[in-house]
Amino acid sequence: MSNNNTDFWYFSRRERNATIALLVAVIVLFLIPAAFHFMPDEPTKAELQEFRLAVQAFEASRKEYTAPVAVLFDFDPNTANKEELLRLGIPIATVTTMLKYRDKVGRFEQADDLRRIYNLDSIDYLRIRPYIKIKPVVVAVANSAIRSTTPAPIRPFDPNTAEAEILLAAGLPEKVVHNIRKYREKGGQFRRVEDLQKIYGLSQADFEQIKPYVQINATPTVALSVTPPDTANTESRSISRPSAITLDINRAAAEEWQQFYGIGPVLSGRIVKFRDLLGGFHSIEQVAETYGLPDSTFQAIRSHLRITPAHKTLSINKIDENNLKSHPYIKWQQARVIVAYRKEHGPFHDVSDLKQVLALDENFIDRITPYLDFDY
Repeated sequence: MSNNNTDFWYFSRRERNATIALLVAVIVLFLIPAAFHFMPDEPTKAELQEFRLAVQAFEASRKEYTAPVAVLFDFDPNTANKEELLRLGIPIATVTTMLKYRDKVGRFEQADDLRRIYNLDSIDYLRIRPYIKIKPVVVAVANSAIRSTTPAPIRPFDPNTAEAEILLAAGLPEKVVHNIRKYREKGGQFRRVEDLQKIYGLSQADFEQIKPYVQINATPTVALSVTPPDTANTESRSISRPSAITLDINRAAAEEWQQFYGIGPVLSGRIVKFRDLLGGFHSIEQVAETYGLPDSTFQAIRSHLRITPAHKTLSINKIDENNLKSHPYIKWQQARVIVAYRKEHGPFHDVSDLKQVLALDENFIDRITPYLDFDY
């Protein structure tokens, strides 16, 4: 009994192959109708005729169309319009990019600038390169304005008397001209060309430019009529030079300076304060640099002044930046340069070492040399 059941469920190899083939055939027969359901229907005669007419129309349009021929001509990429660029054979997409570049970036300054157009083919660029003619920017101005751009030759002038127009014509900035006038109004006077370097804002380049044209007329030292600047008396009186007074400019107190006509408490105080800030005068001419001291007053008393060496020196190799810039002749920029150079290159041995500092001009060095001590 058990053997019969086993034989019933047993398939030979041939039977198994036949069963598989039968199953595949059933599946294929089942899928065939579904596949035919999705196949397109045969086109109708009307649809075929419509398709034939469309093909014929397309062929006819191709025969009638003639590709545009590129025309090469001189052009300025900064001014050429869309139609002109297309006539050159440049693709429309590239033309659009060029126009956007002009609107958003700016001008093409030279032919090679067109290489910045990312979609400009190199072949197209080489083809149009010889025809690129960029016109320079021309500002429309009157002929007189054009002529005025040519600088007029500088005329000789005296900075003590020259009007503002003459100083401006010499090439000085308005701010410097204003400072010169203020300096003169407060009694200052230029006795030599180098005195102009005391004017705040005057650059070394401007000074060198006007230096050959500065002509300072000598101021007479004879007795003249002035008004004492430190007194309320406005009556003009002749300066009387005291014959018995001789003053040591490095030792005189403020009260002693007041013995001279035209010097009161204010001016005498300024002279002494200026002397102390300097560390002492090393020449009589330095007295004239006192703020507010009229040159006429200085010239009147000059012969009654004497000097004994008594000025203090600055230890250039030890002094710090803050103390160095406190000297009236040394600005903070110059003090910073001197200290920085010393830290970088070591101590200064003499004036020749100081002249190696390119940021310091020779006039400045000559002016401060009497106050320098090179010990270290």
